Amino acid sequence: MTSRTPDPATMPVAELLRFDISWYLRPVAELAAMPRVGWLRILYTAWRFRGFRAILYYRWANVAARGGHRFISGFLARRMIKSTGAEICPTAHIGPGLRLPHSQGVIVSHDARLGAFVTLGQHSTIGGNFGRMGDDGRYFPTLGDGVVLTAGAVVAGPVHVGNGVIAGANTVIVKDVPEGAVVGGVPGEVIRISEEPTPGLAAARAMRGSDPGAAHVR
Repeated sequence: MTSRTPDPATMPVAELLRFDISWYLRPVAELAAMPRVGWLRILYTAWRFRGFRAILYYRWANVAARGGHRFISGFLARRMIKSTGAEICPTAHIGPGLRLPHSQGVIVSHDARLGAFVTLGQHSTIGGNFGRMGDDGRYFPTLGDGVVLTAGAVVAGPVHVGNGVIAGANTVIVKDVPEGAVVGGVPGEVIRISEEPTPGLAAARAMRGSDPGAAHVR
């Protein structure tokens, strides 16, 4: 079972980008004390890291989608695909600190919910499972904080992936995964449970320590 997932709708976009940038540029220990980021640093990071450029497109497309500006959100989403190779739906719910080390082929579907400081490797996919609906009426996955999907990993359907889960390359997750699990195979099976948090989960805890009520929704 995941913890409550950060909802970008409850945080200013500049604050979300501050944590997104910190995940690229700052060690976890400095996260809580990180100063506010200016727009020049945001633009420089977007120029330097194609994965961050995809995140920047997504954040603004998400703001436009929530404001009912479908044309603008669609335009930004298409620019994201062309410029970065990633396809992140503007209506996905993604918490602060998203990281795409290599953005090519990353797909995040409509209404997928991702926690704080999630890392998505190249060609990873978070999407539906041929119309399968969960008990909560949702079709798409929910990922907790600090989850790592390595290259080619897939999370399909209304499954819950716990905090700090690591999915190996080309793993296909089609059922719930407990917190701290290392998962591999097709379909994905738990290989072991790790007591040590992923760097992303440690960063999420540092963020919550600096702002315990930061952007939590169920």
